[in-house]
Amino acid sequence: MECKFVVQKLKDGQIISTKDYVNNSGHPGFGTWLKDSWKDMFNLIKNAIAAYFNSGAANYSEVYESVKNMLSNSGKSYFKKGSETFIEDKFSYDQIKVIFKAWSEDELKPNTCKLVSLPVGTGRLLSQKIKKKSYEATLILDTSKMKANRTYRFIGGAQDIGLVHDVATISQLDIFFINNEVSSNDLVKDYYLGWQHQQHWGFATLRLVDGSVFEIKGLAYKNYISLAKMLRCNVNLVYDRANAQIIMT
Repeated sequence: MECKFVVQKLKDGQIISTKDYVNNSGHPGFGTWLKDSWKDMFNLIKNAIAAYFNSGAANYSEVYESVKNMLSNSGKSYFKKGSETFIEDKFSYDQIKVIFKAWSEDELKPNTCKLVSLPVGTGRLLSQKIKKKSYEATLILDTSKMKANRTYRFIGGAQDIGLVHDVATISQLDIFFINNEVSSNDLVKDYYLGWQHQQHWGFATLRLVDGSVFEIKGLAYKNYISLAKMLRCNVNLVYDRANAQIIMT
């Protein structure tokens, strides 16, 4: 089971670049099934031997249950998630296509083929093709309608009907648009939070993408907690150098 995103940038209706993101694959195979089923296999062998020597009905019943449990594991679904973020200046082109593709050697379950965007309603569904062993959906975005310094998330997924396992792959693509006033170098890469017990105020040390380090000091407890929650959120954060503040996207 394979899936990926393809991102195309368009200017005046012409494709100016194409790039693949989040190539994702899931192939659990026989080894994974064996790992999941070893207990049932052990019970099967043990109960089969007991049934052979004892000829007891209870033992035959246990053999049946062992086989049923072992085979039921073959219907287990495996999910593999990949994610990737890229940063773009939306003013260099006017449209962007987000294409999600999924394919398998086995048949796909049509009702599991999905492409969703967050915030809900981001982009327009241009096309959607569900075939026996492949799925493709295309969203088109007008960059004039996209807000700068904000993350747009796209999640695509599909599941097949496997011989041993039903395998599902889910991929996530985050697009973070910047504007001409904020550089991608202003993104917060990592941080350190601390509290000065004697002075009773908190601080945060920020390291940006370009390696610059900034410190925010003298935070009252309430402001310190709010900043800590913001930094711990799984979102892109920009440090406004001019105003010495963090912008949550």
